[in-house]
Amino acid sequence: MDKQVLLVSNLIEAGKEGVAAMSPILSYMGFPASKLPTALLSNSLDYEHFELMDTTEHMRRTLKAWDALGFCFDAVAVGFIASSEQADLVSDYCSRYEREDVCILVDPIMADDGRLYRNLGGDTVASMRTLVSGASLSVPNYTEACLLTGTDHTTSPLTRREADRLLDDLLALGPLSALVTSCLMEGVGHCVIGYDAFLDERFVLPYEHVDANFRGTGDVFAAVLLGRLLQGQMLASSTQCAMDAVREMIRQGAGARDPRLGLPIEELLEVVDEVMC
Repeated sequence: MDKQVLLVSNLIEAGKEGVAAMSPILSYMGFPASKLPTALLSNSLDYEHFELMDTTEHMRRTLKAWDALGFCFDAVAVGFIASSEQADLVSDYCSRYEREDVCILVDPIMADDGRLYRNLGGDTVASMRTLVSGASLSVPNYTEACLLTGTDHTTSPLTRREADRLLDDLLALGPLSALVTSCLMEGVGHCVIGYDAFLDERFVLPYEHVDANFRGTGDVFAAVLLGRLLQGQMLASSTQCAMDAVREMIRQGAGARDPRLGLPIEELLEVVDEVMC
């Protein structure tokens, strides 16, 4: 039977981020996904004007309808959450799937460059901690990992000891495995650090930094990562595939459109095959 995937994140109406970025990638990889939008966004928050509709009540009714129909999933990917009420709702739903054969991937989308994203409230960090605690895999960026763990954010390169401590503190919140993306380490440069609970091993994967700022690249990373995991690859190799896919999509998509609209995903899907790891 085909694996059933659920995407829980924002649905943007003009652009490619959240569900709109992840869904075509996972479908291309053989995992058509159901969607549970946490918010409807007219466009990215990088624009001067935007409209955001909270969908909490629709989420609640949708989950009740799915329960009545007996719907269930083999993987749940959680991204943007609009409120603490949503976090509790999604956390309760995910707790039904706490089995070894179900992947609960939580990308705590809330911050970058040392600060929370625009329009997010003060309860956001606590809400994301709730979700991360029940994850089988959590994938914050460096800023988000600092907020989740109460670690001081720095623009200086981390020592290996500091990187290990940050990963330890993240794992102490409850996820089985974890990645911290967008790290900068002494002697390594830009990298992703991770811990694979299945193999009980840590890893550091360096990457070449690309000076581009497309919206939704974190969603692209999460989609390729999840797809590779569902195909049976280990966490480190799946992470490398996701890193390579993001870099190559940015390279090929640069100059094609306004970066605030994200990458032209459908035009770049073959990249996923080109970066097989």
